[in-house]
Amino acid sequence: VQQGANTEYYRRLIDSGIPVVFFNRTDDRLDAGKVVIDDYRMAFFAVEHLIIGRGEPFRTRIMHLRGPESISNSTLRWQGYCDVLRKYGIEPEGSLVRRCAEISRQAGYDAMMTALDEGLVPEAVFGFNDPLSIGAMKALKRRGYRIPQDVAVMGFSESQSALLVDPPLSSVAQPLDRMGESAARLLLEKIDDPSAENRTVVLQADINIRESSDETKIGQYIPLP
Repeated sequence: VQQGANTEYYRRLIDSGIPVVFFNRTDDRLDAGKVVIDDYRMAFFAVEHLIIGRGEPFRTRIMHLRGPESISNSTLRWQGYCDVLRKYGIEPEGSLVRRCAEISRQAGYDAMMTALDEGLVPEAVFGFNDPLSIGAMKALKRRGYRIPQDVAVMGFSESQSALLVDPPLSSVAQPLDRMGESAARLLLEKIDDPSAENRTVVLQADINIRESSDETKIGQYIPLP
């Protein structure tokens, strides 16, 4: 859901008594069931891995390819990025946050190439989603940078492409099966009892560490509660 893009359409559905459940991307202005992951928390831990993953010296110049404001969870992932930097005494730099109008590979490639043309070479890149991160990887490789030795890269959403690129992309793995099951359960609740309160289900996710961020620690990084 792009925030506001179809709000009135969904509002009419809800007002007409049709049960609606959102998952992954939501619109907070609508009173409907929602199934989401903890975007803030998962972004926090994903960026923390980029900072401390190679041991000391920590990576401190972390670029964030931020999603459009129209996408509901873009702000949460950006806030997680900012807060974990501050946890390690790193003040977020405006030049290291690149707002992307689209969330495609081309947008990630263009954003990274622009930064490199400006002489800005980060130590790591955290993309709003996998396509942005994969596009950034293409730009870095085209300019001769090694991944992860020169620049580590982390995605978000665990797309199938994460395993197909070289090197394989580290990414936050959304629990799609559980999200679908939870959304179906909420929908059935509303069908059975239209007056039932709309609930929001927040699921946890995992971070799959691959060679794009740490070639020595391949495996699953599970955040602590």
